[in-house]
Amino acid sequence: MLKDELTKKKHVLESIDQLLSMLNKIDVQIQTEVVKHLNEEGNRNILQMKQLENEMKSLRNEFHHQKDGRVSETDKEHSYHLTLSY
Repeated sequence: MLKDELTKKKHVLESIDQLLSMLNKIDVQIQTEVVKHLNEEGNRNILQMKQLENEMKSLRNEFHHQKDGRVSETDKEHSYHLTLSY
């Protein structure tokens, strides 16, 4: 009878060991997927940030170009007014 009980305990412990091993494998898979997802999301965010940065640069350049154009128009108007005043 004692031998039967020990045999049952051994099988239970082996089953528990197998379950723990399976849980550890699942845990590793989950961690791998989470890290993969975070990396993908991070890469996506970096790309979006670069796109926004490029848009900002483009808008800044466009603004400066328009601003420079306005300054030269103002200079032309000033020159025109000076010419008329002579």
